Amino acid sequence: LLYARALALGITKLITELGYATLLPGIVQRERLVSGNSRILLANAGIGAVAPTLGGAIIKATSPALALLGALVGALASILALLRMPELPPSTKPIENPKNFKREIKEGMHALFENPLLRPMTISSCAGAFAVGIQTALLIILLSRELALDTLVVGIVLSLGSVAMAIGSIISPSLSRFVGLGRGVILGNCLTATGYGLLALAGAIQQPLLAVVALVVSGLGTSLYVCNQTSIRHSVTPQALLAREHASRRFVVFSILPVGSITGGLVADGFGVPTSMALACAFMSLAALITLRSPLRQLRLQFS
Repeated sequence: LLYARALALGITKLITELGYATLLPGIVQRERLVSGNSRILLANAGIGAVAPTLGGAIIKATSPALALLGALVGALASILALLRMPELPPSTKPIENPKNFKREIKEGMHALFENPLLRPMTISSCAGAFAVGIQTALLIILLSRELALDTLVVGIVLSLGSVAMAIGSIISPSLSRFVGLGRGVILGNCLTATGYGLLALAGAIQQPLLAVVALVVSGLGTSLYVCNQTSIRHSVTPQALLAREHASRRFVVFSILPVGSITGGLVADGFGVPTSMALACAFMSLAALITLRSPLRQLRLQFS
């Protein structure tokens, strides 16, 4: 039943995020794309800041089942909010022959890999997704077993990382105006890699405070990366291709996540969780290096 729930949530999340990616550039002026993406990220980070602490408190006081019931209530509230949305403007005229499924896939992949800006970001995201897969599988184990934190403290620590993401989403528009979107992507990747390295070190020396610093740094970097790279993709991709480009990117990048999770589990089983986290740091550093050596370094695209 839990597997079925996870599958259903994954499918609905994919559809929702495709909708966000396609609609935002059509209802927000180009010069406000960074601000629009920043607000979406801020909302997600805000939820991430509250939910782990609240969930940890509910589990500690009652049971995991009640926490899942709270998640259901939140999902219903989200549905009601979407139903109250005003009528959206007409979509951009689609590319010819829209019912040719194979052609749509080809067009999405072409938009993703032929563009000199999107290609390095996609390859970098694949390396980063491998690292994220490792961390996602082992973070709770690192905090609860290696660092001996109880459920409530784990929730608070995870919330601090989300608070850092919220802060990053707030400062991202100002930062992009100062350094440009391309360098914002690079800076975000470098901060995330630094956070992953600190997290591996925290597990190795069993230092909980260092783990908190690591999650804050990586949360800040993640928000800077996501906000800036999403704005670049929205800027250089034609409106009619946005859904296909975004779907293609999610297929390519998110296919790497389970590979990272399985690899991380195998490495942790054989060599320990800190070693697996060090592997995640290596792949996140590779992601940063790819963007650093790409045309993004010279990109000065800015929005006022």
